[in-house]
Parts: sequence; structure tokens; C-alpha cells
Amino acid sequence: MAVAALDFAAAHGEGLPITTSDPAANTPVLRLVGAIGEGEPISASVVEGFLSRSDASRGMRIEIDSHGGEHAEAMKIYAILRASPAATWMHVEHQCASAAILVYAAAAFRTAAPGARFLLHSIRIPRAGLEKHLTARDLRRHAADLEQLDNDMAVLLARRTGYDVCWFAKQLENEEPTSVPEMFAAGIVHEICGLTLPISSQFLRSIPELSARRIFLPHDYDTPNFWAAAAAADHFRNAHG
Repeated sequence: MAVAALDFAAAHGEGLPITTSDPAANTPVLRLVGAIGEGEPISASVVEGFLSRSDASRGMRIEIDSHGGEHAEAMKIYAILRASPAATWMHVEHQCASAAILVYAAAAFRTAAPGARFLLHSIRIPRAGLEKHLTARDLRRHAADLEQLDNDMAVLLARRTGYDVCWFAKQLENEEPTSVPEMFAAGIVHEICGLTLPISSQFLRSIPELSARRIFLPHDYDTPNFWAAAAAADHFRNAHG
């Protein structure tokens, strides 16, 4: 990372990224830990209940630690968070896998610890959701439905980040953990705490100047995805300050 770019951040009071463990950040915190599903620790009703009790003008911080769960419930949570007028900041300290990545992607500003674990994989049907006896036609129908859900998920993440849909489709197929730097490069993660430059509108506005000075920035920050993240990050940093 360019020293000059780090100097810029420090000079503008942005050298220390905020973290979800900071008690001075005066915004509500929703901790989503466990499985995703109706009646599970992470559900649409839990998120809706928290939002109903919160002041949207203060924004909402979310800490998620989940191995995933029901795709349909994750999509409900995604829709709720995207429709909320509150600025949303979501942080992963430990794990964000499977359907949990859909929940995470709903936040405007997304951070992760350097050691966080991410995993994208193809959508599955639990055995309990299958008929007792299946014909070849039934199996083809289920396969087509699952393939469509995988395609829809890849498209959603690509639209959310502006990154290559083929990359997301490949991650869903290989079912291998994805590193935090890879998730940062894909625009799912906006900041790796303590390792990447803090996102802010002021920093993004400085990119043309930094580029003119031939200062290397190890990422394409000038995208709608990162501008939206910067607006949310500004909200939380102003509240913090």
C-alpha cells in the first residue's frame, strides 16, 4: 500500500478504523449469531423487531457470525435491510458463510477482521424438504430450481458490488473458503480492519489528485459500491467523532 496514501489518511484523522468493539460509537448494535431461518437466532422477525425499536437516524451496526442457513430467510432479511432508511454497517469478526453472505451484502458499509472466514457455496435443499419418493422428472426440476437460485445469487452479488458475475458463480461452484483480501477485491468487504485504507467520501474525492500524483492505490475504489459505502461510513464516523 502506498505510503503517501497512508499519510493522506492519517493527515485527515482517518488513520484508525472504527471497530464494532468501540463503546463510544453511539449507534444501536444488533448481534446476529448462529443459524439463519424462521425460528432460528437469525431471522427476518429478529431484524424487523430490532429495526422497530431503533432510531433510523442513528444508523444500525450489525455484527454477524453465522455458518448460514435458509436461503429464503436470508433473502427476506436482505430485502428488509435494503428497504430500511437507516445507514447500515455490518462487521464480520469470525465467520460469514453461505446464506449469511446475502445478509452481509445488504449492508451499505461492510468491514471484516483480517482473520474472518468467508465461504460461498451452491444452494442446497435439506432432505426434509424433499419428497419421500423422487422420479427422474422430480430430480431434474429440483436441479433446475437450484441452478436458478445459484445464478440469481451470483447476479445479486455482482450487481451489489459491480464485480464480475462469473467470479461469484465460480466461487459458488468450487465451495472453497474465500480469503478476506479476495472478498475485498470483489467489493463484498469494504475495509479490512487495520489493513486497508478507511473508506470515506473525502478519501474517494481525493482519488483523482492521488492518481495525478502517480500514487498507487491497490484497489479500484472509484465505484458506486464504494461511494455508497463511504456515505454510510461517514455517517458512523461523524457519530463516533
